[in-house]
Amino acid sequence: MLIVDVDVNGAISIAASVRELGYQCLLSADPANAIEMLEHDVGIGIVVADVSMAFMVDFNLLEQIDARFGLLRPVVPIVMAADPSLDTTIRAMSANAVDLLEKPLNDAALARALRRALLRRSQLASMKLLAAFVTAQSTDDHEPGIKMAKGLEQSPEQKLMKLIRKTIAFRQQRNEYLGSELFADPAWDIILELTLAKLQGVPVPISSACAAASVPFTTAYRYIGNLVDHRMVRRWKDPLDQRRVLLELEDDTHSAISDFLLSSDIAI
Repeated sequence: MLIVDVDVNGAISIAASVRELGYQCLLSADPANAIEMLEHDVGIGIVVADVSMAFMVDFNLLEQIDARFGLLRPVVPIVMAADPSLDTTIRAMSANAVDLLEKPLNDAALARALRRALLRRSQLASMKLLAAFVTAQSTDDHEPGIKMAKGLEQSPEQKLMKLIRKTIAFRQQRNEYLGSELFADPAWDIILELTLAKLQGVPVPISSACAAASVPFTTAYRYIGNLVDHRMVRRWKDPLDQRRVLLELEDDTHSAISDFLLSSDIAI
């Protein structure tokens, strides 16, 4: 973890709280130096930055993090502000910050934010692995759709649809018993919903995909954006109703996910 704050004494105090919570952390008082530290230490996955450091006019730290590391490894930002405003909140959300904390930091709020950041980092890492898997499948198969067709010859389409419904039901039941906050996996829930719809030959309204994720709408919308950016999901406006946005799995993603589910043959 990396704490970025021009207030050195304040940063040292935050670092002490972070270490008491069991996390290792480094300090930086300069955004450019923070980027250098991220480049040289691949183990840094969370950046806690004061708002004065996060959104400098000549060096926007959060934009730099996304531009330099977004496609390489997950780095999750948390923003701190002495007097959080609506504008700061909007900017933090737009920059994919997992939380906006008010200074001086409350230990309980800090602990919750760090847990959310770790969960987000784990989810982003899973998405990157899945994207790499899809790319590998596309490279190995020069004729898109062939592997899917072979899979369906061995296992009927109805079997795959039944397996997806069973998986969705299993995950919903798990959430009923254990709650969805700790075990939330929005990207996978969205993928399952879109895979089922693809088999049925229908696109999915973005609102339905967000509802399937069992997380706040803004969180689900962010995950959909990541899936679109990784070219795993296609997004377009309904030509019959420009107010409605539709989603559909890309063919390569659908083929890879279907092969994976059929090979596992269990609810995941």
